[in-house]
Amino acid sequence: MNTNHTKTTIEPRFAAFRILHQVLEEKQYSHVELQKIFRENPGLSARDRAFVERIVRGTLEHLYEMDLLIGKCSRLPVRKLKPAIRTVLRMSVYQLTYMDGVPARAVCNEAVRLTIRLGFASLKGYVNGVLRSLSRSLEEGLSVIPADAGIMDKLSIQYSMPVWILKRYFDMFGEEVTHRLLQSLMEPVKLSVYRNPCCMTLEELQKEFSQAQMETDSLPYGLDGFYISHGNGIDRLPAFLKGAFLIQDVSSMVQGMITAPPENAYVIDVCAAPGGKSFHAAMDMKGTGCVDCADISQSKIHLIQENAARLNLQNIKISIRDASVFESQLEEKADIVIADLPCSGLGIMGRKPEIRYNISEEDVHALAALQRKILDTIWRYVKPGGRLIYSTCTLTAEEDEENYEYLTGSLPFDAEPLTSYLPLGPFADTLQKGYLKLIPGIHPCDGFFIGSAVRRADSTSKNRNEKMEDQGALEDKL
Repeated sequence: MNTNHTKTTIEPRFAAFRILHQVLEEKQYSHVELQKIFRENPGLSARDRAFVERIVRGTLEHLYEMDLLIGKCSRLPVRKLKPAIRTVLRMSVYQLTYMDGVPARAVCNEAVRLTIRLGFASLKGYVNGVLRSLSRSLEEGLSVIPADAGIMDKLSIQYSMPVWILKRYFDMFGEEVTHRLLQSLMEPVKLSVYRNPCCMTLEELQKEFSQAQMETDSLPYGLDGFYISHGNGIDRLPAFLKGAFLIQDVSSMVQGMITAPPENAYVIDVCAAPGGKSFHAAMDMKGTGCVDCADISQSKIHLIQENAARLNLQNIKISIRDASVFESQLEEKADIVIADLPCSGLGIMGRKPEIRYNISEEDVHALAALQRKILDTIWRYVKPGGRLIYSTCTLTAEEDEENYEYLTGSLPFDAEPLTSYLPLGPFADTLQKGYLKLIPGIHPCDGFFIGSAVRRADSTSKNRNEKMEDQGALEDKL
């Protein structure tokens, strides 16, 4: 299959196909593939970009329903179709089902053209037949949800969500909150920006957005920035190019409020890419101190370097490090360690809907274990009396509350109440316990967990290591 684009601007449906094929068949991230296509094809109009984004996002958000609909009219099950044909059908069925402004005839004809372009001319009759049959069935009121389906099965199809995730949500949050959470994942994601206090005033930044016909709205919780009506062309604004703002979700801004580094602090961000939390801390210190940010690969480091250069941050130090490997030169050096650790990402499905198809319960257990391994290493970087900010962009108890309890129960740290950092009225009754859980549909942001803990002033790494060795020796004897 040849999916190489020509030098002319890519056709919108072919762009959508390329992105979806990479996401669904090659397990890539949709936002990365969208940015790549738009970067390679700057001639795409704002209307065409919006069309591509809607097909990509809609197909991913309704994938279970799309597959069931295809199955109603195909002699072959979806799993046995050629990957390229599977992608063409999925995106075409989404257009038939949810894009009323696109005529069914146009959807079918364009799907056939795309099939031929991809080198499968012999299958054009099959693709055309499936789509035209489905179009007729939809006009007749075809439904894919059985009348006798249980609540979990209905929700799974309606929201294209694995049942194991739904069961966890019901157990953790109850029925009402789960419904609000699921509904929020189907709504457009708001773009928000955090102001660089060293570059522009809030009024100056708002004026530039207004001149670019981008409407602004205030952020919640007194955060220093705006919601922006759309992101088309935001990376070409003079304010963006000179580093006047950082594109960041409200959840990460709230973490920034909790991190709150004083001027001249030494901050270590152990899993920093793409760098948003490091940059937030560096900007808040107004160019003083140092944010030592690291990640595991050169590609991740490159992302941090690009953004740090744009923001003109001089108090950033960037290096390659594996957070699970102890670095003795960092021992007891940090006033604050930011530990936004690798996780299952279930809190950001509103931005990356494909996450739900690529994660399993076994992955959750493995990631929770990795997080503890990293915590067992990086806690030693915190000075006695210093702080460790633990966070994830997920919602599972193993990766969130249980690992925070491990930090404050098995390591020499005490929970730090968050009320002094968030004088905004209570988010939840956990603020006094030192942590906060942000839930989509309840809070106006991604799903996120943030916990703050203070290292006991009388603790030393040596004492902790000896204790662990003694415990290990005891377990060997037993």
